[in-house]
Amino acid sequence: MLKSKRDVTVEYHHHIPVAERDPDEAYAELRETCPIAWSNEHGGYWMVTSYEGVEHVLKDHRAFSSTGNFAIPPWPGERFLPIDLDRPDHTAYRRAMNPRMSKVAIAELGPRLDHWTDFYIDRVIERGSCDLVYDIALPIPAAVTLEWVGWDDRTEWKRIAETYHDLSAWPDGHERVLRAYEGVAWFTSRIAEELAKRREHPTDDILTFVTQLEINGEVIPEADQINVLKVWVTGGVDTTTSLISLALVHLARHPEHRDRLIAEPELWPSATEEFLRVYPPARSTARTATERVVLGDVVIEPGDRVLAVIGSANHDKDAYSCPMDLDLDRGQSAAHMSFGSGIHRCVGLHLARQEFHVVARRVLERMPDYVVDEAAVKPYERQSDMQGLSVAPATFTPGPRVLDIPSDDPMLTYQAHA
Repeated sequence: MLKSKRDVTVEYHHHIPVAERDPDEAYAELRETCPIAWSNEHGGYWMVTSYEGVEHVLKDHRAFSSTGNFAIPPWPGERFLPIDLDRPDHTAYRRAMNPRMSKVAIAELGPRLDHWTDFYIDRVIERGSCDLVYDIALPIPAAVTLEWVGWDDRTEWKRIAETYHDLSAWPDGHERVLRAYEGVAWFTSRIAEELAKRREHPTDDILTFVTQLEINGEVIPEADQINVLKVWVTGGVDTTTSLISLALVHLARHPEHRDRLIAEPELWPSATEEFLRVYPPARSTARTATERVVLGDVVIEPGDRVLAVIGSANHDKDAYSCPMDLDLDRGQSAAHMSFGSGIHRCVGLHLARQEFHVVARRVLERMPDYVVDEAAVKPYERQSDMQGLSVAPATFTPGPRVLDIPSDDPMLTYQAHA
């Protein structure tokens, strides 16, 4: 017999602080007892927690629309392009963006990724201590992304990176969150300025590409250009930061995994997929039902909001054996949902994989004995849409620098957490 909302209403929602309820435990309970549950919080929404259910929601783009914002509740005043679009507009955007994000195109960033990885490790290697988040996992993806985009003022990279990390990393009201809100407004105005420069003086970079982006034969409006670039940058910053920091702390806690990856570097491609499965940066994404859908044994009505819980799907025992264990031998064949599925599968997946692989491997090569200060590690207070670590201090045996960096390089003045 089909069930209605009242039959499957639960006293849980995905914004409960981690200190009150571990989300992995909560989702495991839902998968076992009520894999498609209704919460009355945030205007009411469905939580889909099984692998099969999440895959259905993400692949059926006709019945589950993306136009209602990818978060519950929606991010106020934000439009995320092309994330918040359905076909045919979404197809037009992706067709234009895909060549810039192809595996071949991203491979060309390899030398710069190697450079920035060694650059930021060099900044801490001689002192024998660092914050794995603010010193390593945060600035490296930001530098690669912002240089690629064409953001010439490197002194602004730190503020941009920390703005989007701090929005998720700290509790509401924290001084870093308040500063981050100011940073979002500042970054939006700076994007408008940088795009205006590229209209006057076009070059071969992403900024110029966005100013010339045509959809249905017309250049998109300036407001949409700002939104596209904001998604391009933010998607390349804190998501990869979360994956890198969570993986580095995992490796500190599991020396047997660290030792194997050092001794068997050929494991990195499959290990990358396994870290993505176990520690997905984006835990969930939302859709809006456009028609009556029977999913499992429940009825979803048109207009209902639906949260596809990616982090839960990745831990479903019906999809993986020993799903909570990180298995370096699981192999790349164990498909995960960390990049989504269907037409909205993450366009930046090749960049994320390459950044994670290079940064994590290089840390193990140059700081192989790092030890994390467990008492000081802070996870995001809420692990709703995003999960990650706020800070993760570590110590290690000091080593030598490998790059010849000019003493007047402005990036040398970057101070973590300042």
